[in-house]
Amino acid sequence: MSGTSTLSPSATMYAAPVPQPVNPGDIVGLNLQNATLGNLSTQYISFGEVFKPGAVPAGSQLVAIVNGAEVPVQMDVKTTYADGSAEVATITMLQPALAANSTTGVMLALAPAGTIAGPAVDVANEMTASGYDLSVNIAVQGGSSYNLNVAQLYNQAAASGGLTVLKQGPEATEVQFQTDVTGSLRMVFNVTAYANGTFRTNVQFDNDLAMQASGGTLTYNASITQGGQTAYQVSNLTQYQYEDWNQVVYTGTSAPAVNVQHDMAYLEQTGAIANYDLTDGVPASYVASEASSVAQPGWNAPLSTDGIAQYMPMTGGRPDIGPTTQANSLWLMTQNASAAQYALGQADVGAGIPWNFYNPQAGTWLNTNQYPNIRTSGWDGNSTDLTQGVNATNNGWTPDVAHQPDLFYDAYLLTGNQSYLDALNAQASYGIDTLWPAMRDGAPNSTGNDNVIYGNQMRAAAWTLREIDEAAYANPTGSAEKAYFTQVMNDNWRWLVSQIPTWTALEGQAHGYIIDPFGYGYAFAPWQQDYFISTAVQAAEMGNQDAVTFLNWATNYIAGSVLNLGRDAINYVTAAFPNSVSSNGQIYWDSTTNAWAYAQPLQTWSAIEANTQIYGPSNGSGWSMSNGDYGADRLQALAGIISVTGSPEAMQAYAWLAGSGAPYTSATSIQAQPQFDIVPRLPDGNLLALGNLFTFDSTAPGIDQGAGTADQLIVEEGNANVTLQGGNGGINILANFGTGNDVLAGG
Repeated sequence: MSGTSTLSPSATMYAAPVPQPVNPGDIVGLNLQNATLGNLSTQYISFGEVFKPGAVPAGSQLVAIVNGAEVPVQMDVKTTYADGSAEVATITMLQPALAANSTTGVMLALAPAGTIAGPAVDVANEMTASGYDLSVNIAVQGGSSYNLNVAQLYNQAAASGGLTVLKQGPEATEVQFQTDVTGSLRMVFNVTAYANGTFRTNVQFDNDLAMQASGGTLTYNASITQGGQTAYQVSNLTQYQYEDWNQVVYTGTSAPAVNVQHDMAYLEQTGAIANYDLTDGVPASYVASEASSVAQPGWNAPLSTDGIAQYMPMTGGRPDIGPTTQANSLWLMTQNASAAQYALGQADVGAGIPWNFYNPQAGTWLNTNQYPNIRTSGWDGNSTDLTQGVNATNNGWTPDVAHQPDLFYDAYLLTGNQSYLDALNAQASYGIDTLWPAMRDGAPNSTGNDNVIYGNQMRAAAWTLREIDEAAYANPTGSAEKAYFTQVMNDNWRWLVSQIPTWTALEGQAHGYIIDPFGYGYAFAPWQQDYFISTAVQAAEMGNQDAVTFLNWATNYIAGSVLNLGRDAINYVTAAFPNSVSSNGQIYWDSTTNAWAYAQPLQTWSAIEANTQIYGPSNGSGWSMSNGDYGADRLQALAGIISVTGSPEAMQAYAWLAGSGAPYTSATSIQAQPQFDIVPRLPDGNLLALGNLFTFDSTAPGIDQGAGTADQLIVEEGNANVTLQGGNGGINILANFGTGNDVLAGG
């Protein structure tokens, strides 16, 4: 084999460089990009930022260094580390004037000690001073008409204690409040008042009230008026129950057109997102296709789909399935304006998926604290059903936890937009509420009542727990949502660790996989285990120590199956159970003990391989059963394990698989699946980029050498006696899978 596959620069798109810290107090840089053909005037903008532990100590303030000058910055801290330093925050600043097709670098830095922030913007005063007069008009077909004056609703909410403050400082104050309209429709308003007298109003049409006496589908005309002018209108819109949509309106200016380009390498180092290979780039044609979609009429229209698969149970490789969606990975890896528009468009219309169940009695999304036996997916005789079920016939959507896309987390982290966090919370709650309570609450040795792993298909467990973990991470410190999702998250990871002794004894030499109640009879899907590993890696990077414990245990299977089963580790199924298990399942009801029980799997690698060859499907000496994204999925799982644990076994398995020729494991094919383009972070803190992976199939003596100085992986698979020569810098991983008598020179 030759070295790394690459694409020409003309066919590949990379993230633009952002300013790097050079002075004491510098924290993280970003770019403000004007990708339009016109000049952009100064305007207030907000965006999200995640900081490294201790980088922004408690009580600190920030400034932005723009063109050598200090610009005031308002930082609204949402979550903090154990030492009180800022973790997740929303940044508000006055964007400078930007020429057409230009980019201006910004450095966020600590403000001088003793800096005192000015008084916070007062929403009520600004409404009065500016003559804020936004109103919403709704005319329901066959029903009544409603006129909602937002300033009046604000005053009523302020008087009754119904305001939630989202931002508050000298640059901007944002508040959220709501009012019920008719049936299951409520209107939610996020009103931001800026120091220059302008306003941003996010108007949310949320037909999501649950557990009420009435509710259902509405067809209506709606308009938003401001300053005597119609700012937005829609006609004959049919909105089914549990669907939400929103429209943002600005006063005195149009919506900001600036593209905020984050330092993604820094963001990866915080653990908030996966270690995407930022040096690999993405096919430029992918982003061009997204730009074309964004330009089409109807893009981002209320209750549209913007490319999201409406029938979620659809199987096969899909761009919305993976640790995150392809759209999000393209945005994260390129920070391109069109990629951002596409990903955020999907996050906007994703609120229209009918999985928004809001409980007005509790003032939060429907959860098991309020209804322990809730099951939103349908009545089964032993559950608490919705008072109005989901209209699964007409609304066009078929939600499915096993194929749910990760639409909102990245959007919230990078923009700080509350509506995306609301949507994330709704999806995370749905993942819990849709499960059968008997399995959700019946896990052995469970310490909580919201187990989303036991009794769930592995891919469903992976994606459901991913949403829960993300909600636990992203919600503001001290909020009810953070408390709830953190409890559910901790209960699930704690339960998983409690099962390790049982599963280790059952699985023997091949231990390290979760026994799947929806396995394929005598087999389970290893790629679904890999999906779950990606969720565990994310939780570990966010600081969950039980997830770290699980990954240390799971390495024995995730790496060991590659090293012991070879090609059959990268397969549609692994035949790890006797064929007789097909009749009862891998988890079955034991009538003798009146409890759920685990079937006995095969306990040795050799027995599993023999069983796979007998009952199949087996790859044999080729890759016939590995034409999906199984190879890419296992690579990202191994990469995550290496990043968290530094496991030598995982490094060895990663090296073999990367050089094996398995489908979708080369640099070029991984680049074509950017949602799986996740690489290891080595113990020196640097990423092992796919461009520094070199494979050789030598037939004559010589020296096999890679990049020379960078962190690299050099794999030899030939039969000649060669020297594998590492470089003089970074970490060199040298792996020999050939038959030659080779010399390893680490460098």
